[in-house]
Amino acid sequence: MDKMNNLPAVMGAVKTRERVLEEIRWNPGTYSKFKKLDEEFQEKLIEFCMGIRGVKMTYDSFFKFIFDAEVHPERLGDFLSAVLGRSLKIKRALRNEHRKISEKGSLILTDIIVEFESGELADVEIQKYGYLFGGERASCYSSDMVMRQYERVKSSRGEDFIYKDLKKVYIIVIMENSSREFKKLLKYVHKGEWKFDTGLKLNLLQEFYCVCTSLLIHCRLTAP
Repeated sequence: MDKMNNLPAVMGAVKTRERVLEEIRWNPGTYSKFKKLDEEFQEKLIEFCMGIRGVKMTYDSFFKFIFDAEVHPERLGDFLSAVLGRSLKIKRALRNEHRKISEKGSLILTDIIVEFESGELADVEIQKYGYLFGGERASCYSSDMVMRQYERVKSSRGEDFIYKDLKKVYIIVIMENSSREFKKLLKYVHKGEWKFDTGLKLNLLQEFYCVCTSLLIHCRLTAP
């Protein structure tokens, strides 16, 4: 395996368990917080500090910190460019609006929403269990994204608004544990879009991408 793909190359030189515990105990505040963790999480933290374990990117807190679109837009931009298959740059992060798509409907709670310089929008959803974000839910989120864009652009353009002002909307669902349907297929990224059975080409706005990290992100990196 290429040396750039092994753990020491990615996470730095491996430390001994004793060295890590010594560094944790050196700072009373850090040590106090460490002692409050349960034994399992203490062990995970020690192994991470040793350089022999990574973090689970499908945990909301980790993903949103590392791929913060306001602090490091280039990181999320590079990742989404790889998923969508073309170069895209993030213009800005949009507010995660918690709202109802209908008067009696439930709230749409989004993880990360960004606008690309092209004007296209992407909603990135991080899911530990893929079956909780099925096609039905993805369709609702996509429809909500289209309507948010419609309301914003129509308000801005006023009487000059035309529907061609609207740009593509992408729903990207990152799954740690994918459902049975995905496990049957040996592919990491699945793309879905609306099509006509006659081959008619229209610029329909919604596209869907499912990323199965059980095959991609969680592949083990081995030391030489």
